[in-house]
Amino acid sequence: MHSDDWSVLPRGQSAEEINSTGTSVVWRVNAVGGDYALKEITKASLFTKQLRDSSAREVEALRSLQHEHVVSFLGAFQTGRRLFVAMAYHPCDLYQYTTSKLIVAPRTAERWTHDLASALLHLKQSGWLHRDIKLENVLLSKQGSVHLADFGLAIRKESAAGVSAGGTRHCVAPEVKAGWVPGYEIDAWGLGVLLFELLSGAVPPFSYGRIGSPDSPGQQPFDTELLRSSSPRCMSLIKGLLQRVPHERLLVEDVGKSKACVVS
Repeated sequence: MHSDDWSVLPRGQSAEEINSTGTSVVWRVNAVGGDYALKEITKASLFTKQLRDSSAREVEALRSLQHEHVVSFLGAFQTGRRLFVAMAYHPCDLYQYTTSKLIVAPRTAERWTHDLASALLHLKQSGWLHRDIKLENVLLSKQGSVHLADFGLAIRKESAAGVSAGGTRHCVAPEVKAGWVPGYEIDAWGLGVLLFELLSGAVPPFSYGRIGSPDSPGQQPFDTELLRSSSPRCMSLIKGLLQRVPHERLLVEDVGKSKACVVS
């Protein structure tokens, strides 16, 4: 083990902080071969078994989920006091992008949704739920491609029944709010919320408590005024992904096949 945590950086490399939470800091490391992101997790902050298990699952997920639209995993290691996870560096996330652009052109939003659906299909085929699909967790490369990141809440599907509810409040699927065991449909819901935000610059109006339970009668309301700049294909896709009843929701594997999302 290293006594000095920063001795893990090769000579000649420097780092600058780009993000931080209560348990971790993400650094941009300037390397000769190209920049990369280094997530530093203080072991003392992992004071519960749930937090320790979450950290271990994040590394397991990144290691096993290599895909063109999942952030590239470069390695993980630890010192006496800290854990480090190295990943590809991308200059911004979709939250930062939309903060400056406000709304995204429908064709761009369709392309990003298509690419993220392919990433989520890869997760599904590998038995993983992401559980926290949101703008902040999608990185944007210099070339304009999207990459799913932050697997801190990811779980294996077979373990879903034994894990407490998680996710960002306005992105959580109705079945999670209702206390149901989550399935792959929750990530499709999160993708629908993300698409809504890209096109409107606002969260869906039903996100904070006004959404009905999955077993309640009636249809999910949509405020078309918020989506006045979107295309008919995007509206169709949003309605498919934001179906309140999980088994009626558009599957991620059908996003690319659907006429609702045609990209060039």
